[in-house]
Amino acid sequence: MSFPPPKDPMSMFANGKLKPGKYKVQNLTGQTYLEILEDSRELCCRPGAVLSPQDALWEFQVSGSGYKIKKVDPGKPDQYCNALGGLFFGFGSAVSATAFPAAWRVEIVNDIQYQGFGYVRIYWGSTNKALDLNWWGSSKDGTTVRLWEHIACDPWRIWKLIPIQDGGDFSAGLDIKKGEAPPEYSAKR
Repeated sequence: MSFPPPKDPMSMFANGKLKPGKYKVQNLTGQTYLEILEDSRELCCRPGAVLSPQDALWEFQVSGSGYKIKKVDPGKPDQYCNALGGLFFGFGSAVSATAFPAAWRVEIVNDIQYQGFGYVRIYWGSTNKALDLNWWGSSKDGTTVRLWEHIACDPWRIWKLIPIQDGGDFSAGLDIKKGEAPPEYSAKR
């Protein structure tokens, strides 16, 4: 299954930040979509041809300065992207779906060949470890996703977010003191 790109690929961003909402997450190199391996709960990528419209859907929810990434799977318990070895496991840490959310940082890719297309890198919290489709972005069904130290221009660590549903206001979930607004909203309020 192929999903239509947005008319303006940068429309899912406001002031350089991803708008909260529901997205399909596609790897640039493998052209496959982020999913969960049912037997192990590890994150993997699957070709669009084997997915139904409700598969491979993820909700990016604002959490502090980053996002929680939640699998949209009605009727099932909440599942969030999380790193299984964290910082202490070294390179190539497993990424899994768990009941507990982790903080993720989503950054627009500014490499010259990708500018303006809405591509992103997804980092674990404040680290330099990015979601990586194993085997240099293999398109094989079920290829696992890992956290690897980001090295410039690794296209298998670049993702396209395909907007499915708007998630509303950025302020939902942000830690804001009463009477204050995030800088990007100051002029609007």
